[in-house]
Amino acid sequence: VALGIEHLLTGIDHVLFVLCLIIPVRQLRPLIIVVTAFTLGHSVTLIASAFDIGPSGAWFPPFVETAIAASILYTAIENAIGASVRWRWALAGLFGMVHGFGFSYALKEYLQFSGSHLLTSLFAFNLGIELGQIAVLLAFLGILAVVLRGPLAGRAGIILLSLFIGHTAWDWMLERG
Repeated sequence: VALGIEHLLTGIDHVLFVLCLIIPVRQLRPLIIVVTAFTLGHSVTLIASAFDIGPSGAWFPPFVETAIAASILYTAIENAIGASVRWRWALAGLFGMVHGFGFSYALKEYLQFSGSHLLTSLFAFNLGIELGQIAVLLAFLGILAVVLRGPLAGRAGIILLSLFIGHTAWDWMLERG
């Protein structure tokens, strides 16, 4: 569990993606749906990867890391031009699958110590990721409530935050690619 929390909190790319997902979402129900879709997406590929189901080879980890940066960039651009909150859950689920492969790379080196407890280890790691994600979400929701007031209220704040995150993601994408 601690490894999952640590991985999420130190994985700034995952944290920025979660922030990008929630920037335009202002109601509780859509927020829960978006976060749940992201969770389901990354859980599926995390588990599949742990059981060696999915692509392998030296080319795949760099591809996934580049795709994670591209997912952040895409989401930031979508936020800046006007995100469709109605379909944000589909985007979260799809890109969550990419992020799940990224999570699996952090876990792979530790799975060798799980022995016959692979499923337990996976569950604990995923629980840690979810706990870290909830902590990040709660912090971001509070911060967004303050930041997106006054001169940054409405679209201006969403665009400014998204462009900042998009610029960072663009640099990562070029570096990783």
